[in-house]
Amino acid sequence: MRLLAIILFLSFSAIAKADTVDNYQIYIKKVLVRNESGFPSNVKNKSFIKIDKALCNETLELHFHHCTGYEGKRKVVIADKSSGVLKEFEFTTSDYDAAMLIPISILCESSWIKSGVTYSLIYFDTMIDKGRHLTDIQVIK
Repeated sequence: MRLLAIILFLSFSAIAKADTVDNYQIYIKKVLVRNESGFPSNVKNKSFIKIDKALCNETLELHFHHCTGYEGKRKVVIADKSSGVLKEFEFTTSDYDAAMLIPISILCESSWIKSGVTYSLIYFDTMIDKGRHLTDIQVIK
């Protein structure tokens, strides 16, 4: 009987998944502009977030939640379509729902961001060391 209980426990624990999935939200001016969840292989191609001159003094606010919880060092990068990193933003969070704030003015004023070109916003931390594509952004200068 004890052996049967051990076998059942091991078989259930081997196939168990977290009861939630990774999810993230992106806000501009306290308005939700992206709300996604799921495993990276399930994430479909998304339309880009368009940033025009009227938003250049605002902040892009990102909340990323791991299904298992995570606090610590995080990084968000802006990359071109050839995966070349143009800008890195590093954060250390001590709260599960901590906001990662990126000033949009950096995107509007930077010479490395070209008007009308689409760039990728990619999230990294110690659990997602290869990065997770969040969305594309396009700045209209």
